[in-house]
Amino acid sequence: MSPTQRTTQRVTVTIEQRLLKRAREAGINFSATLTTALETELRRRASLQGGTEENMDVNHDQHNDFSDQFRSF
Repeated sequence: MSPTQRTTQRVTVTIEQRLLKRAREAGINFSATLTTALETELRRRASLQGGTEENMDVNHDQHNDFSDQFRSF
């Protein structure tokens, strides 16, 4: 899908205040960074399971949530 054909959706994420401050100071584009990270993680999981991105089941009940590694509760 070309960039001009992409559709986007607004979402809410929770991150540590210090990390948010540092990222903003560095001028990091959150949307682009998160998109890249999610695409990378989905490709990694697909390769581990021998599947394709289209066939990946990213149901939270079966896989760890992307942000689980950053949670402190």
